[in-house]
Amino acid sequence: MSSNLRFTIEIDGIKQFDRVFSKIQYRISDFTPIWEEIAEEFYFMEEKIFENEGNVEDVSKWKDLSTAYAEWKEKHYPGENILHLTGELEESLTRKGASGNIHEIDKKSMAIGSGLKVGKWNLAWLHQRGTHKMPARPPLRLIKSFKSKITRIMRDALNPGNI
Repeated sequence: MSSNLRFTIEIDGIKQFDRVFSKIQYRISDFTPIWEEIAEEFYFMEEKIFENEGNVEDVSKWKDLSTAYAEWKEKHYPGENILHLTGELEESLTRKGASGNIHEIDKKSMAIGSGLKVGKWNLAWLHQRGTHKMPARPPLRLIKSFKSKITRIMRDALNPGNI
């Protein structure tokens, strides 16, 4: 059967990636292996984002810390990057099974992210959106090479010769 397949990625309710694979013939009923491959690419992308404080490819560097907080952080956590106080947020977004990591995959869908909490608040969400006292420093952003890789993964998986 020839038809269209839509693949979308949303971050914080905002569509970041939307591709329609048209005129394809697919017989895949279980996308689990495809999701796992995409998840590995997601973790690799997040490692690059944290390593470079957001400044990767087509996305800009996270906003600098306030002077007072930068001084406090240097005194208590010398040499640590932005968004890396204890390392838990980074780990939750770069390592399957880490504390706070969300890695939910089934035959038709996947959810990957961080459920790490600070009090009642999701830490990734706080940094993604910012607060009245803290500028947004979004840890979840899709870089150009990731979008290209997942497009390739989906095309390869949906190629009739691979099914």
